Amino acid sequence: MNLDIIWTCAIVGISGIVVGLSLGCRKRRTPNDIGITDRGIAVSTTREHLASSPPQWESVEPTAELLQILLGIVDAIDEIELMRIRASPAEHGGLSAIQNRLRDLIELSGGELIRETTWQPAIQKAIKVESAESGQTEIRIVQTRATGLKHAGRIIRKQEVVISRPKH
Repeated sequence: MNLDIIWTCAIVGISGIVVGLSLGCRKRRTPNDIGITDRGIAVSTTREHLASSPPQWESVEPTAELLQILLGIVDAIDEIELMRIRASPAEHGGLSAIQNRLRDLIELSGGELIRETTWQPAIQKAIKVESAESGQTEIRIVQTRATGLKHAGRIIRKQEVVISRPKH
């Protein structure tokens, strides 16, 4: 796996995503404020920078296009997590950096990832149910298959999980 290629693709993709996000939400800041240069290439935007100078998004109803972009970002975060499992330890830092930037884009757009470790049917969907071990008294999440997404307080996609249910 060549991290230079992945990193370059991610930066170019993030630039396009940010442009797409701006179509779905009106903001009060310029593209340079969120890391876009006059050539349309993303530059360093760290969590510290975002925390010290958060963008001001106006509250607007998200467009279908924005929600599709956000779901694509969530899927990319999940795919990168699978890549991390197969990657060498030396590659983990680069993959984590890409995931963090994608998470930042979700947050910048008013979105929130759903990745809980306890069973909450209001925000999770059980896509498979397994029998629990003896002695288990509550439903447990065995595996997360897909991260969920909230936007402006609405659930756009529930987190998809495999659960184990106690026998009664």
